[in-house]
Amino acid sequence: MTSDIMREQFNEAHDNLNRTMSKYIGSPVNKRPKQKPVVLYLDDEVKNLEGFKASFRRDYSIITCLTVEEAFDALENNHIDVVLSDHRMPGKVKGVDFLCQVKKDYPKTLRILVTGYSDIKVVEKAINIAKIWSVIPKPWNHENLLNSIKEGLFNNVFTPSLVHLDRA
Repeated sequence: MTSDIMREQFNEAHDNLNRTMSKYIGSPVNKRPKQKPVVLYLDDEVKNLEGFKASFRRDYSIITCLTVEEAFDALENNHIDVVLSDHRMPGKVKGVDFLCQVKKDYPKTLRILVTGYSDIKVVEKAINIAKIWSVIPKPWNHENLLNSIKEGLFNNVFTPSLVHLDRA
């Protein structure tokens, strides 16, 4: 009986994975173009946003925001796969607090903290409460950031399927 349940859960997870992956790679039957994952980057420095957009526009659809308010509007009006946020920004809401709210409102969205500061309390809160995927130091390295986004997206696709298998 247990193996039948596991087989059923595996088949369900496999079907879910195929549906999710087809969103990114397209269906070979209808040959539609592949859809890029959408990345939102929140930073109060325009040069960081411009640099990110220039570096990653080939791999991802990019939405950049200068304020937390803009970022929440973008999240509300778009399907966002990944949210990157600087930590230190003007105003009351810091990056970690923003990512905590993103986790609450959009729990399936991958969250990454980008910061030029190494405050251990901030990192602890980011990991323990916001459940971020990674902390990226500023100035960021293109390959490290690209790998972190790719690995996080891969993890988001496969992890839900594996969780169901563990419960059998």
